[in-house]
Amino acid sequence: KIFVGDGIHYHDWGIVHQYTTDYSNSNSPGQHGRSHTTENEPKFKTFQDTVKELGHVGHALDIMKVDCKLCEWDIFQDWFDHGGGDGGTGTSRNTDGGGGNEQHDSGEVDEVKGVHIIHQLLVEVHGTPETRINAFFDKMRDEHYVIFHKEPNTQTFGGTCQDYAFLKLRPDFF
Repeated sequence: KIFVGDGIHYHDWGIVHQYTTDYSNSNSPGQHGRSHTTENEPKFKTFQDTVKELGHVGHALDIMKVDCKLCEWDIFQDWFDHGGGDGGTGTSRNTDGGGGNEQHDSGEVDEVKGVHIIHQLLVEVHGTPETRINAFFDKMRDEHYVIFHKEPNTQTFGGTCQDYAFLKLRPDFF
């Protein structure tokens, strides 16, 4: 962890999809068994490992910024994977900000793995992979996000980057 300024910290690792099967470029002592022997090799963790390590499990995030040079297409589903249950339908969640578990209407309890809610999501997307772009925007809508700002970034990545700002709205808006 590198201290950047008052209240700002930089964490020196990349993010990989939670179900990645190729861990050759990762370095996490966590549940996925990824490790490296050389300190200079890149370090990777899943979004859920990152949330846990930073102590954000079950918490609400006011703003999350994602700029990971193509990894957004692999990990966007992970941002909304809160636990082992039904993704929030038919569950009640501990909302005191202290993490916790999800309890289904049936009484079954799942361990919470991710954040409770992301109010604003700022994402720089790189390129337009045909096989993933529709799923990305469909997922944003399914999770009740709307675009409130969009800006092209023509300086990098061959001019194919776009910055999107999403706002989480109540389901009854849709």
